[in-house]
Amino acid sequence: MVGKDCVAIACDLRLGMQALTVSNNFPKIFQYGDVFLGLTGLATDVSTVSDLFRYKVNMYRLREERNISPQTMANLVSSSLYEKRFGPYFVSPVIAGINQTTGKPFICGFDSIGCIDFAKDFIVSGTASDQLFGTCEGLWEPDLGPEDLFETVSQALLNAVDRDALSGWGAHVYIIEKDKPLTSIFNIAEYAQGAINPSDTQYTQGMDTVPPPPPMEGPPPPPPETAPPPPPPSDELGPMLAKPAREKKGWASQKKRQPPSIDDILKAKREKEAAAAKPKFLSKAERERIALEKRQKEVDEARKRKESASAPNGTQSNGTNGSTPSVQRGGAAAIPTGPRAMRAEAPTGPANMPQRGDMGPPIVPSKSDRDNKKRSAPEDTEAAMIRQRYMGAEQNQSTFSAKKKRRRTTEKKFNFEWNDEEDTSVDYNPIYAQKAQSNFFGRGKLGGFTEETAEQGAQKFIQAMIERDPAQGRQRAQAIMDMERRRKEKGSRTQQLDKHWSEKRLDDMRERDWRIFKEDFHISTMGGSIPNPMRTWEESGLPDSLLRIVNQIGYTEPSAIQRAAIPIALQSRDLIGVAETGSGKTASFVLPLLNYILQISAFGQTNRNDGPHAIILAPTRELAQQIDVETRKFANPLGFNTAVLVGGHAIQEQVHSLSGGAEIVIATPGRLLDCIERRVLVLNQCNYVILDEADKMISMGFEEDVNKILNALPSSNEKPDTDAAEDSVAMTRGMYRQTMLYTATLDTAIERVAKKYVRRPARVMIGEQGKAVDTVEQRAEFVPGEDKRKKRLQEILTSGEFAAPVMVFVNIKNNCEAVAKDIRRMGFNPVTLHGSKTQEQREAALKMLDDGRADVLVATDLAGRGIDVTDVSLVVNFNMPKSIDTYTHRIGRTGRAGKMGVAITFWGNEDADVLYDLKQMISKSSVSKIPEDLRKHEAAQQKGGRKKAEKNLVN
Repeated sequence: MVGKDCVAIACDLRLGMQALTVSNNFPKIFQYGDVFLGLTGLATDVSTVSDLFRYKVNMYRLREERNISPQTMANLVSSSLYEKRFGPYFVSPVIAGINQTTGKPFICGFDSIGCIDFAKDFIVSGTASDQLFGTCEGLWEPDLGPEDLFETVSQALLNAVDRDALSGWGAHVYIIEKDKPLTSIFNIAEYAQGAINPSDTQYTQGMDTVPPPPPMEGPPPPPPETAPPPPPPSDELGPMLAKPAREKKGWASQKKRQPPSIDDILKAKREKEAAAAKPKFLSKAERERIALEKRQKEVDEARKRKESASAPNGTQSNGTNGSTPSVQRGGAAAIPTGPRAMRAEAPTGPANMPQRGDMGPPIVPSKSDRDNKKRSAPEDTEAAMIRQRYMGAEQNQSTFSAKKKRRRTTEKKFNFEWNDEEDTSVDYNPIYAQKAQSNFFGRGKLGGFTEETAEQGAQKFIQAMIERDPAQGRQRAQAIMDMERRRKEKGSRTQQLDKHWSEKRLDDMRERDWRIFKEDFHISTMGGSIPNPMRTWEESGLPDSLLRIVNQIGYTEPSAIQRAAIPIALQSRDLIGVAETGSGKTASFVLPLLNYILQISAFGQTNRNDGPHAIILAPTRELAQQIDVETRKFANPLGFNTAVLVGGHAIQEQVHSLSGGAEIVIATPGRLLDCIERRVLVLNQCNYVILDEADKMISMGFEEDVNKILNALPSSNEKPDTDAAEDSVAMTRGMYRQTMLYTATLDTAIERVAKKYVRRPARVMIGEQGKAVDTVEQRAEFVPGEDKRKKRLQEILTSGEFAAPVMVFVNIKNNCEAVAKDIRRMGFNPVTLHGSKTQEQREAALKMLDDGRADVLVATDLAGRGIDVTDVSLVVNFNMPKSIDTYTHRIGRTGRAGKMGVAITFWGNEDADVLYDLKQMISKSSVSKIPEDLRKHEAAQQKGGRKKAEKNLVN
């Protein structure tokens, strides 16, 4: 159960088979560093799975040299259970923990084949009844503190009487907080009666040091007849917990005896050794008494041994002739005997012949022994056998053997050194209380030398060696430098291990640090010879002229896609970038492009008519113009020109912009292909191609146009489809075409284009495909009907919670004008954007929104991709889109540039086909919560929505 900066995990302690209780101290919660794993199910599988994950977590610690995080542990459990899907473990794991980086609580559950169920409130696992689930659902509230969270979990366990927490068996409740001791309570029944205070120090310890509850042999004894009857089961636990605790009687009044601590045991051992080592004075009389007692004991033992050796064999028998005849059940003798008159005569034969009955009868146990060793009942024997079957043999059985020679562990070893407390010089002279310490001179180091001074001396020595003997001296100097470098690496390895990657220099970064860096920014790469991402702009490798422009624009920290893509693009590698909407993709391909143009010759009379150096393709006019605005920020200070070729404008104006020469052309596929076919534009020297929003470009039907444009490029500068395409040195040595493809989703159409035109690409994926950024809070509201949606939209806009500008999306353009008219009646100034608008009208609408003259933009999906309206605080989906990809692009208009945003979606029963995908999308966001009406909707339970629901009704 999740609280405010804390999380709780609890379980009962009962192990049984149906109604038969086998054990009452069976643990089901296991700690692995900062993560807690709860396992419910078959006892043998619980033991097997817990040992399996302990081994895997230990291997993770050895390799990564850090504790495993809750998210990583969830992925490990999911993959491990999925591997055993054809022979699954009968367990239902639950993970709880605190993310040590963000401090946020984390819980999730699994089924038997590893499907993860993320939750923001609570998870109920195992064979729990609906009563426990309903109790948790009724008692849980957001932002519960540690005390309130413990109270809520305890009440839930107490109310679920079928979990045996109230009957005396007990339960485990752990409250986990970041950087605080673990709070654990073992007996919920005692807590309910006031016998346990959660604030006691004995219950606020780590899991490994908390003593387990004492084992109970069999079921607890019945309470005495004078004890009051137990209260009846009740669904409301408030009155039950509010009653004052009654004094316990009988077996329940016995307090649990806590084992002594390690410190007490060590202290007692030291005191005993000190007492044994201390000499003791004995008088002469005492020494004589001890010697006489020792001598008397030796004499007695010798006499007993002599008597036992000389005694006849039959002296221990108490019958005639030294034997006791056996008696059968009827009273007759068990063996034949002689005539009654001859029975008293002594037997004939040798004197040393063994007589009948020399062994003697078996020893009859006394009455006290028979009372102490009662025969166990069949139920106890059966319970012991079941316990051994499920839990294995008892681990605390004694393995002592008197035949084995054992070493004395208490043997005293003489100590030749003085103890500190035996020093009496302090009492004689106080000057001995302060020990003399050696004072170093210079800069605090031995001999006054620091690491820098020693390094400077080594450099002078190496330089003198090279000057004296240029041939052999250089080799010896290199060997000395390598030896010094290895010494420094070995000495600083321990210090560098505990440092964060942000505190290390670039030379000190190891492979482990780069893995942690990629995990922090959710970066994953594929392909050969991929360079490490950049941590800061200074480490990017960009020239100083570009870095100054980046600083002037105000880019302080690069985004995740910029950190990974820029170092790859600077090596002239082909690239496929898969990133979330609003993640800063434009700068990730514009900066390497400008670096490429800086390295080639500028435009002149000889190459001005050979076309641009680079082309950037975008699916829509608005996106192309937005890319042009961002590119001019970097290109204009360097003296480079850009040209935009989009539909809706007169082609004569765009041809005029090309006549002066443009290094970069930004265009839509249709208009660019039109210019190429009219011979208005040639691509003779174009070696840089960028496709932005390629998935949208293909879905809009531009695949054929894109193929024609790429075929129009010169084929002489194509990269070879060999391993040389992954070699940065070989690619920068010659003038090869570089192709970069950016998309939000990677489908088969994109793979088809990439396979044809991209050579050995490096793939960069940021986050998860099709996932909205974590800076957007997603809200879904069930609002059926147009009238109710207009009323709800008015409440949202007039609430004052959201500042302008606001974007409202509709599915068809006819609704666009109608919704804008209603918003104008509310007192706002809206503008519209849809397919019937001309290019001048679209640009005017966006300009009004940027200038602040318009408050709300009502648009169709035309504006859903690539339009970057500054500081959009709210996106309203007046109509739910027909696909989840369109939904992702819509809500991506807010929450950009690191700012938070809100997306509100109105949905109804007509949207059943996408409700499941909508629920999954919201569940993946860490700042959003699935509403109850969407969670419980029939169409949101399985993929396919209405179609599968209707099919089930027909069947």
